Amino acid sequence: MPIRSVKPLNTKLERNLANYALAAGATGVGLLGLGRPAQAEVVYTPAHVRLETGGLHHYALDINHDGFPEFFLDIASHSNNIWLYATEANYGYRIQRDSLSLYPVARKTGGRIGPDKLFDGGNRDELMAVETSQGGLFGPWVNIKSRYLGLQMTTDGTRYGWARLNVQFGKDHTMHATLTGYAYETIPNRPIVAGDEGTGTNGLGHLALGAAGRKQHLQRFLARH
Repeated sequence: MPIRSVKPLNTKLERNLANYALAAGATGVGLLGLGRPAQAEVVYTPAHVRLETGGLHHYALDINHDGFPEFFLDIASHSNNIWLYATEANYGYRIQRDSLSLYPVARKTGGRIGPDKLFDGGNRDELMAVETSQGGLFGPWVNIKSRYLGLQMTTDGTRYGWARLNVQFGKDHTMHATLTGYAYETIPNRPIVAGDEGTGTNGLGHLALGAAGRKQHLQRFLARH
């Protein structure tokens, strides 16, 4: 089978697809911020949020776009120590933890996040990574790429999600963490797979995310045809 190259979309097609995305959102399929999608299962949001020492060090994560953050990501430094934290906004939200170390699990792509995992805590700071004043590095989130933070929301039924992060410590005693996307499963008590962006059953929802989501969806579609 010949391999087809991905070509830029013409203006008319791009405009039609944009209108299609808006129409899909207006019917309640995947439009974020105006209630849960009627058809979609996984709602994915692409992101590029960089937290770093000396720069942005606090981010409120509103995973379901209801106007209220469920989790916080923070970089803190004191006495030449640097910490990366994830924090649950209240007792209705929890972060997946390792049963032995109790650190937040840095899941790889394809890992399962669901009711059989440990989501201890609630309304607490979860230490992900630390660099000590002597240069020692500790925690499962030290110098990682595309790892997933497992999330649980129990305010309206129990739903599971993930946040994808890159974390890097520098040689000059600096650290930065980049949030590259997040998603949640809209069906209560159903597990979600780390990295699942809902591109199979959530095509309309992905289009309704806007330009970034629409472009990614179209690139994947064209690459398969």
